[in-house]
Amino acid sequence: MCISHRRGVMAAVGSLLLLSSPAWADELPSPLHLRDLVALLRRNNPEVAERRSLARAAAARPRAVSQLDDPMLSVEWWQQPINFSMVPLMVSVRQPLPWPGKLRARREVAEREVATSRDQIVEAERRLEAQAKIAFFDLALAEQSLAINDRQRTLVEAMVQSAESRYRVGKAPQASILKTQEELLTVDNERLDLERARDEGRARLNALLDRPAAAPLPPVALPPSAVRLPDETELVRTALERRPDVKLAEDAVAQAQARLGVARREANPELAVWAGYMVNIRGVDTFTAGVSTTLPIFSARRRTGAVTGGEAELEASRHALDAARRRAELEVRTAILQMDAALRHEKLHSAKLIPLSELSLQSAQAAYQNDRIDFFSVLDAARMLRTHHLDHERYLIEYQKRLAELELAVGQDFGAEETR
Repeated sequence: MCISHRRGVMAAVGSLLLLSSPAWADELPSPLHLRDLVALLRRNNPEVAERRSLARAAAARPRAVSQLDDPMLSVEWWQQPINFSMVPLMVSVRQPLPWPGKLRARREVAEREVATSRDQIVEAERRLEAQAKIAFFDLALAEQSLAINDRQRTLVEAMVQSAESRYRVGKAPQASILKTQEELLTVDNERLDLERARDEGRARLNALLDRPAAAPLPPVALPPSAVRLPDETELVRTALERRPDVKLAEDAVAQAQARLGVARREANPELAVWAGYMVNIRGVDTFTAGVSTTLPIFSARRRTGAVTGGEAELEASRHALDAARRRAELEVRTAILQMDAALRHEKLHSAKLIPLSELSLQSAQAAYQNDRIDFFSVLDAARMLRTHHLDHERYLIEYQKRLAELELAVGQDFGAEETR
């Protein structure tokens, strides 16, 4: 095969692979910022798409339920004389008319459902965004912890080589070699769990973005570790105004009120108007017109049961609204306390514990080189430094996760767009 022909085949194969590559292959920027993740979630998540479709369906119902029933046209052959002296044909039109207010009440119920369906979109978006943010920060924690694990492994490998060198010249016991090898295996064992946590975080994010669970993800870019928040009173007020489940509870109260209004009009009679024109072949034409109404004799019992049930439903929805408001206050308060505790832990580690552990490790290494302490003290110092670094990353991520929960509780975003 000539070179030009091979190049043509390779180009064709490349084009085919490009056309058959999944749509999500080039969607994600690198590094992946939180704002990009949220934008992709709103565009790609199937549950959000489902809510939007249901909202469009609900938006079509108010017009449908508020229309009159179709008129009825009939042609009848009436009271035909036996001798056929004339042939009477009746053409009539009948139009049912519900009691005034019934159609308006039915439309109001449908309009309340429209408002609920729109608020359900917001609720689904906020809830799924919170899940995506938590998965995002879990992935970030796993990636940061793996980086710390790599640095710790490099350090322990150097300590293993040092112990082996000192053992060969008779300056260290065999136990020091075994201990450092055990520490190296411990670091490797921790890496297995961190890799699992990283892969789980990627799978959760891919599921929320409607991508294959094993699809690759770019590295994540963390936002700043702290944001400026309003005071607690303002946060609670905002939560009561904007929180999705509070809005849905308010929608439920409005729906219950609208359904109760329909139930109270249930026993109102149904009206109808009709008119007819009789063609009398070989006779005199006539016309007729009339109004009819139902007699609400048996519907009164149905009305009583429907009104009683509607009142109970309205009372229950009001209690649910009170519970949603109290839950909002509780979650705002809890998230603020957790964020404050995580931030204080983070500052303690970054300002004191990590610098002190680094100094302790340097001092232990120098003392060991001068045979003033045993090798196990150096390992303990290295292990303590690793623990403080991991805890520092955990508290940073803990703050961000509690911030995501606060944003869900309040119904508003507070995070900055800059990266750490």
